[in-house]
Amino acid sequence: EPLTVEDIMEMKSDPASMRTLKNLREVDALGSQLTQQEAEGIQREFNNVMDEYIHQPSYRTVEDHLHNRYPGVDPEGIRVRTVRTPGTEPTDFNINTDNDVIAERLVRGPNGAEWVEIPKTEWEDTYYKALAENSGFSVDEAGRRFPQTDWANMDEAAQVRQWAKHHEEAAMDQFDLSAGRDFSDQRTWRIPDGDLPGRPMIEATPEEIARGVDTVMIDGKPMRPSTGYELVQRQQGNLLDSEQLSLMESHKVDEYWNAGSTPAEVMRNQTEAMEQLRKTASVAQTVESSYRNMGYRVEQMPENMQEAIKVINNNSLSPAARAARLQELGYETPGDFLNKVTSRIGAIRTAQR
Repeated sequence: EPLTVEDIMEMKSDPASMRTLKNLREVDALGSQLTQQEAEGIQREFNNVMDEYIHQPSYRTVEDHLHNRYPGVDPEGIRVRTVRTPGTEPTDFNINTDNDVIAERLVRGPNGAEWVEIPKTEWEDTYYKALAENSGFSVDEAGRRFPQTDWANMDEAAQVRQWAKHHEEAAMDQFDLSAGRDFSDQRTWRIPDGDLPGRPMIEATPEEIARGVDTVMIDGKPMRPSTGYELVQRQQGNLLDSEQLSLMESHKVDEYWNAGSTPAEVMRNQTEAMEQLRKTASVAQTVESSYRNMGYRVEQMPENMQEAIKVINNNSLSPAARAARLQELGYETPGDFLNKVTSRIGAIRTAQR
């Protein structure tokens, strides 16, 4: 039976369902019944329906809106797109559990044309309204699906913004609290970086060039915008702002762990908080191992922290069971563990060779 927009939006509002879809082959019982090709086919169909009927129509509305704001820009010089965590494999079946959206325009840079972000204040209201129109929003439908939200006391702009939030949709730019500087490939005057102020560049791979990524030629090499985190992953550079990166990760976990007004909502949100905590710990591990491989003196995580990460990664345990195990390991709450692991990300700025 074909997927409908309603099916898509029901799933998008449930982080646990989206995680299941993302890791379909790993789900007990169900995963063993599916071949890799069958699982990817289900994921691909989900992405295709969402892209065709929800995202792309909404993106085009924003692009039209921005062309009116920037009438001198080339017809192909404005684009709206989804941004993913640096290093995410770019396949048509890879499930994005949330959708962070940016708008960009083409400008002349030091080494040729480059895409730069348009501040979200110029277009986010347009996006949220278009998304609502393309995803079946009505006050009655919103009230049925999210009765805990006081829809009647919101104006239309607040309603469509809240609808987007319930479905993990967010307009984004590099200054958003959820967008760490080291996860952004945008230029900023605040951080000097040789001849390309504030914009890390990395040599594009043949696969990226074949896929059509944006490049400029520098010293005879095809270079593309990078992120500080990706440079660290490749052991080709350092983080630009480790403290801000640690704050970004803290924000994501806190937002989920403390949310929910019913037992079902608390369970769902705490499950997602644990997933965000897992990702935070993974970032810390990647940063520390990469710095060590580049010759920096970075102490290994203490044994109880390494064990805590194994607990957090154990999805067979409920969030409450994992929190209890963290207590046994010396972490009073998941937030206590979060503070300690993110402090290691922030402290990397002091690492020396």
